[in-house]
Amino acid sequence: MTRRNWTQPVLDLLELLQEQELELRAVSDGFERVELDGDADERRQAAADVICSVDMSWLSIGIGTFNAQLALVLGNEPDEIVCDWGGKGCLEPLIELAIDLHGQQWLGKPCPVIEA
Repeated sequence: MTRRNWTQPVLDLLELLQEQELELRAVSDGFERVELDGDADERRQAAADVICSVDMSWLSIGIGTFNAQLALVLGNEPDEIVCDWGGKGCLEPLIELAIDLHGQQWLGKPCPVIEA
């Protein structure tokens, strides 16, 4: 059985969100919510670790007092990691840009696999 390695597609998405000045705040694996702290790299790695440990997770992001949640599902194609999101309208263009750029980056590319 081939096992997919979601680490790079997830890290790429998180980096694109951060490039839009969106702060990675917390991630939930459905059982536990992990508050993210540290610098941007530490937050990105900690979030990726939680996201890649389950098939579905929720990422909290924001700018200032504005917040949004992204529902992330691993198992489809790498360009379809974000299955839904919601938040303040002022964040919409930033989130949509990051999701679109991620989709373009991974469109048609297979998810890396874990070598046995």
